[in-house]
Amino acid sequence: MKTATITLHSAHNNGSFLQSFALQRKIISMGYDNEIINYIPPAQYSLYQNIILKNSSFKGVIKGLLNLPRYSALLERKNRFNEAQTFLKKTKKFEDISKFKKIVSPFDVLFACE
Repeated sequence: MKTATITLHSAHNNGSFLQSFALQRKIISMGYDNEIINYIPPAQYSLYQNIILKNSSFKGVIKGLLNLPRYSALLERKNRFNEAQTFLKKTKKFEDISKFKKIVSPFDVLFACE
């Protein structure tokens, strides 16, 4: 049986990643194939592209300037998180929600998680 999981697996948050990883491993250990639906909303994608300047508001610029001394540590954290993502078995990445039906059509069961 082919199963898929849709969750916020790509948020730069260890809890989100660990939930996705643990659930996928459990499903696979039970004898089922599982893939994470690799849907990344555009707002979430843009949030993690620039690790210093998250938005151009006054508050965003000030926060970005305050984070400049931590740039190398933030970049290292981002790179480690992106590397950890390779441990998940995922579908092809998509950002357009209209492609959702096509992506999930080969699966027999779809798990939705928070």
